[in-house]
Amino acid sequence: RRRGMPAAPWELLSSLITFYPSVSQTMIDRIVAVIDKEIITEFELLERVNFVALQNRLDAAKPELKSQILDAMVAEKLILAQAIIDSVEVTDDQVNQALDQQIQNIIRQLGSAERVEQYYGKPINRIKREFREEMRKQLLVQRVRQSREAAISVSRREAEEFFTTYRDS
Repeated sequence: RRRGMPAAPWELLSSLITFYPSVSQTMIDRIVAVIDKEIITEFELLERVNFVALQNRLDAAKPELKSQILDAMVAEKLILAQAIIDSVEVTDDQVNQALDQQIQNIIRQLGSAERVEQYYGKPINRIKREFREEMRKQLLVQRVRQSREAAISVSRREAEEFFTTYRDS
């Protein structure tokens, strides 16, 4: 079973990884979306919904939150499929560095490495091992997004038209 990647607000949702304990140990899983060769399970979706709700003080029971998060997860899987088609690669060193950085962020949030291990019920090395492949996928998605965003250019006229149109928004 694949694990989803939780994160902060909607745009960052697909580009950040945060580790979290399981929502339920007894839940029976079902597939809620299939994107290319990737799947999204109900367990992954609920895990991410609960995490985002907790991090952002939202109501996890709201259907629109679940819908928004599923949309973000589908978009993430589509970008991952494109990364694979485009033969985008990340090195093991890049994955290790990103994992180490994420673990340090969690340690800062919880106060100590011991608290992280207690919170997740496993040693940090196991946390890293379990999330290595997901981190690799996240880095691939980030690389595709960065390359696409680098190709975007907006003229001064387009910017002025936008601000004129949406001045009161």
